[in-house]
Amino acid sequence: GSSGGGDNDVGSGGCDDDVGWRTINSNVMGKEAVTKWRVMNYSQSLVAADGYITQVLFKPKTGRFHQLRIHSSEVLGCPIVGDLEHDKGTESALKMRENGMFLCSSSVLLPHPTLKELPEEGEAKRWEGVEFVIKDGKVYLRAEIALPDKFAKTLRREGQRAKK
Repeated sequence: GSSGGGDNDVGSGGCDDDVGWRTINSNVMGKEAVTKWRVMNYSQSLVAADGYITQVLFKPKTGRFHQLRIHSSEVLGCPIVGDLEHDKGTESALKMRENGMFLCSSSVLLPHPTLKELPEEGEAKRWEGVEFVIKDGKVYLRAEIALPDKFAKTLRREGQRAKK
């Protein structure tokens, strides 16, 4: 795929009411693709190309094929660890591939297809692990999971190696 064109906000702000978010607005395969992102954590790394490995939270606002992978690699210049298709096969990328791709959808917010108001407490309990949310007058379902352990372990391991 290709990306290019569009406006990329390198300043902070611009995502809901949160602080520290940045915006990528760049074409992916000829279509507009918008991604909000912010740095969550980082560590020094002896194998990463720029000497740091960074954990990023993405909020895609459009749903293009490989959008996050292309935005990370081609717009930010930092491919997702383990992304065989978009990491450009550099020496540092090859060294970081051992634990698979570090991309996880840990939270999803979906409009409820039929509810117009929040369910009664007893009814809501049937949906364990799912939170009901009102946003812009509509009912949404939010489901979240913890990130796989490999995310924190890799940051910690890279930081420890860099300190030696």
